[in-house]
Amino acid sequence: MDEEQNHHHLPVSSASSSGSINEVPEVTTSSSSAASSRVQEEEEDNQHEQEQELLQTTSSRVSIVRYLNDPSNDDSWSCLGMLFTFWFFASMTVILGFYGPLNLRVGPNCSRLIQMNSFFISDIKVQELAGPADGLMLYSFHHPPPLDVETTWSETYNESLPAFTHAEWIFFLNKGSEINISYSVQSQDSVLFLVIAEGKENFIEWTQDPSYPNITLSWNIIQGTGVIQKKLSSSSDYYVAVGNIDPMEVEVHLNLNIKAKLYNTTEAYFKCSLAKGPCVSYVSFLRTDVAVLTSSSLKQDPQGDDWYVKLSYGERWLSYILGSGIMTVLVLVVFKMCVKCQSAVDGTGYQQRNNLGYDNYQQRTNLGHDRTPLLETHQKTEKTAARIDYVSFALMLRETAFSSPADIVRPVLPAEQGLQKKLINSAIPASLLNFIKCTGENVVNQVPEELLTKRSHPGSATAILEQADDTVSQIATGTKTVVDHNLGQTPWHRFPPKQLDEKNDTKYTKAANLIKCSYFTSVGNLMEAQAHAAFRVVIYGGKLYVDFYYACTQTRAMFTVWGLLQLLRRYPGMIPDVDLMFDCMDRSSVSRKRYRPGRRWPPPPLFRYCTTDWEFDIPFPDWSFWGWPETNIQPWDKEFNNIKKGSQTQSWINKTAHAYWKGNPYVASPVRMELLKCNNTKLWGAEVFIQDWIKEKQVGFKTCDLASQCKHRYKIYAEGFAWSVSLKYILSCGSLPLMINPVFQDFFSRGLVPKENYWPVTFSNLCRSIKFAVDWGNANPSKAEEIGKGAQDLMGTLNMERVYDYMYHLINEYSKLQNFKPVPPSTAQEVCMESVLCYANEREKGFLKGSVASPSLSMPCTLQSPDRELVENVIQKNRKIIDDVQEMERIQMEQNDRRNIAPAPSMQPN
Repeated sequence: MDEEQNHHHLPVSSASSSGSINEVPEVTTSSSSAASSRVQEEEEDNQHEQEQELLQTTSSRVSIVRYLNDPSNDDSWSCLGMLFTFWFFASMTVILGFYGPLNLRVGPNCSRLIQMNSFFISDIKVQELAGPADGLMLYSFHHPPPLDVETTWSETYNESLPAFTHAEWIFFLNKGSEINISYSVQSQDSVLFLVIAEGKENFIEWTQDPSYPNITLSWNIIQGTGVIQKKLSSSSDYYVAVGNIDPMEVEVHLNLNIKAKLYNTTEAYFKCSLAKGPCVSYVSFLRTDVAVLTSSSLKQDPQGDDWYVKLSYGERWLSYILGSGIMTVLVLVVFKMCVKCQSAVDGTGYQQRNNLGYDNYQQRTNLGHDRTPLLETHQKTEKTAARIDYVSFALMLRETAFSSPADIVRPVLPAEQGLQKKLINSAIPASLLNFIKCTGENVVNQVPEELLTKRSHPGSATAILEQADDTVSQIATGTKTVVDHNLGQTPWHRFPPKQLDEKNDTKYTKAANLIKCSYFTSVGNLMEAQAHAAFRVVIYGGKLYVDFYYACTQTRAMFTVWGLLQLLRRYPGMIPDVDLMFDCMDRSSVSRKRYRPGRRWPPPPLFRYCTTDWEFDIPFPDWSFWGWPETNIQPWDKEFNNIKKGSQTQSWINKTAHAYWKGNPYVASPVRMELLKCNNTKLWGAEVFIQDWIKEKQVGFKTCDLASQCKHRYKIYAEGFAWSVSLKYILSCGSLPLMINPVFQDFFSRGLVPKENYWPVTFSNLCRSIKFAVDWGNANPSKAEEIGKGAQDLMGTLNMERVYDYMYHLINEYSKLQNFKPVPPSTAQEVCMESVLCYANEREKGFLKGSVASPSLSMPCTLQSPDRELVENVIQKNRKIIDDVQEMERIQMEQNDRRNIAPAPSMQPN
């Protein structure tokens, strides 16, 4: 702008100078008038040439300036820079990634097709990593060879599988191949899994990640002897594994008979044996060349039957550079055409903005000044990740009609008086002052310093709206709280992020709620136990501090933290300072096999909802004791009373004489999948229903009321991915609980006694075992009713007072083992009841408020001294009862098999 104005005055200055020259002849003699006239004409010509030259220069400079300032050209240069970067990284990705070096495992009788793009690849090189080796051949073809050669071989394995271990084998097989597996499990009572899956995922990943079963070709529960056959529909790696989930060691004999399809190599134009060293095959340019890597039937090596080779490609660098460059130019051309089309549609064509021309310049020069834009444009300021603009706060608060958080303002501490004085003296509007005070000093520190002193906010309305939108998006996605939907997915259990209800919720309302409730923390360095923890809990001076690491599915974290707050409320001033790690996922993870004296000791203390006999995880009451909104389950005391009341609507003799189970089988649970096969009241005496929680939510949970599910004499408990929270509700029904070989234990289930609180059911021959239990109960109704009543009475003693007593003693004993003074980390949030309620929606608030604990008027129950002998005796006694039941079951089944009739026992109670 200033440059154009200076150029506008230059021609006027030149005219003034020539005027002065014209006055000179007037003071000279008259005899030189003719000469003076010629001089004057020459000077006028020179002046005109200078003006034309100056106008051309000025017009060029104006055009250059407008070209550089034109937004479309800024976009073009930005696009060009972006495309150049894309070109460079795309080339490197293809060279080093897609066609980068690759290590392959090659088994016996392997025939692997290697396809290449001859435009980018000049040669292929294969070498054995351990040096030259017999048995490997590399063939090259101008076209893919036919897959018409068949070969068959067998592999025999005798495996001894300890408890909860597995054995695995990986094969590369082509389309049309077949796998036939004959098995023989030595122990008749033991059950194994046999898995055939496409890919190379290991057994642990496959069983613990719900996504892996989607690629599973065969998932079998094997017992005794049998044969499994599978024909393969694609060429890939295939994973075969046999796993033992039984608590005892099991021996199994496997015979793998494989009929493999191989490529016909008779038409190869190049072949090379790796016994002589690396093999290099050159690829013809723009030909459909392929290579085939084959192996012999057996590797003569005592270390194993597999080869390990390195596959690498030779690059055509010129093709990479030219190809990527051409693609970059094409993309740029398409982009420019799109810009022009869009500009034409908008009525502000690209050429119109730049074709100013000399006439347009003269017109603007005659006007003497440029037109002032209606709205002054401001460049977008640099985003600061932690900067929160109070104007954005105001926009969000106006969106949610939020006036003042007076209901959650906490008492002012002496240390905060200076902070409040700073806020009062600032220019922040009064309507936002209480709001910022409520969120604490950490939020105030995010407010720009200039906004605490200036009375007005610089910048246009557009800039403010952009800042507000950026701030809202950042807060809505990056704040870590007790709710799950604004945290990333955990590495162990994937679940979809929460979707906003656009009718009732927006990102502005969501962000406003997060701001008014949160303290804006970050994640610190993780210690050993933190590698498995979802959050860290520190109780210090009677206050609760939480540092969140990963998200917990649904409202697990919220209700678990709420339970800890109720413990502090139940026993105020009595909870010692502690520092503990908590994981909210299902399965325990601190293995006794990994952590033991002499190897790694002590194990990291990790709290979670369940444990097993083979893990060190510390069991803690699960979140549902304080309510489970997603399934409409009320806090424990209220839910138990409802269930007990519902169970009393019918006498035992009037209840349905079948076993009942309703739940979700699709949680990677072999037990529940096998249970689906038992849904036959005449054959097995069982009714099995699939629970669809999505549909239940849509109809308002009308058909899943737990109090209405106590109309059967027998209720089945089947573990899911790990333990199930349904155990306490099943035990509360007054029906005879049928528990299928439980592996996982929560904090109270270790106190259950078979034939007093439940009836043990074996997973092997599951349907027949359920039928045996049902027939035994129908033949002995008083004894069956007594066991069901014993389970219900036990749950009646497990009220929330006893739950808090367990939590108190657990944390108290745990604190005695800490040899340091717990201090809240800088990344932790102080959590109180008001802050949790602040995060909760209206439905969740109802559950939370319904589980508020009252301060206890008495001390916690007395914890007895540990007695290892007593515990061992209880374990052995329970084990013997289960063995006796299984023996009764075995004898009855043998008698039924000899009679070749349906089982109908008439046993007397023991």
